[in-house]
Amino acid sequence: MNTAILVLLVPSLTLPVLSEHEVLSATPVAVLAAAESLLLPANDPPRAVARHLELAQRAGSKGRVATTVDHIRRGLAATSHDRSSSYDKARLETWAISWREQAVLANLAAGQVREARQLLDKLSGPLDSKYADDRAADLHRRVAVAEQARTNRDRGRVTPLRASMMRRIQKSELEYERGQRDLVRAQTNSRRTVYSATRAEAALRRMRAIENDAEKWLQTPKLERRTIEQLIALRIRAEEGALRAMIRIANARTTQGSFREALRWVDRIVAVAPDNAEARELRRTIQLASATSAPWIGWGPIMPIGSSRAR
Repeated sequence: MNTAILVLLVPSLTLPVLSEHEVLSATPVAVLAAAESLLLPANDPPRAVARHLELAQRAGSKGRVATTVDHIRRGLAATSHDRSSSYDKARLETWAISWREQAVLANLAAGQVREARQLLDKLSGPLDSKYADDRAADLHRRVAVAEQARTNRDRGRVTPLRASMMRRIQKSELEYERGQRDLVRAQTNSRRTVYSATRAEAALRRMRAIENDAEKWLQTPKLERRTIEQLIALRIRAEEGALRAMIRIANARTTQGSFREALRWVDRIVAVAPDNAEARELRRTIQLASATSAPWIGWGPIMPIGSSRAR
């Protein structure tokens, strides 16, 4: 079905406004996907993702990093509940990956290593596809090299306590990178759900260990301010990594059909992140899937924990 026929069938449909390049390169599937998003009910205004893309591009061109990151987060999160077109989501993710690379490299060129690391960390959650992780791998390597170079420059005026803490932090950073690789391998695949869950559980163990170590080291007296800042940043990154690992485990258990176990993981996620949109969406998916499968496997639908009907 071409675009002309689609418009004839749905006279009130207003197709997305595309650039000349996008019109020439768009496939029928992309056109249909863009049109489909306008026909589906949504909690957010129609074309919310496209609007966030426009605002992110505008803020990025003016160097407003925080605003750009905010619109990237909100735009990608909107796709989980407002059912915007996959085409708009792909456009936003592709642009965000490219902008992240340019911004991180610009920070490194200006000697702003800490800002480069913070930007990478802020977007590691929203941009969590395997493609995004692969594109970020070289950026992580470059930032790590810059951080090591800065450490080497500071070594001449480092106290014994800071030197000891730096060795611990660097060891934890390597462990964090291993956890990140585990998360990439934990991408849910319907044919490899056991492997996905195993890798996500390994990532969770690593992140929890880093989080506990950082919390313990923060109790050390007479720490320098920069050491405290590094430990706090490390702990926050580990907490976010642990959250992502729990989401991957819950997804894998849902794909396996282990709905009760998946729901327990969702409850753990909500306990540490009550406003997590992915957890709320996953809970609805699990309850719907369990209700649909109940007549076939002889179980009643899964009720939220704490419900009077829960067993």
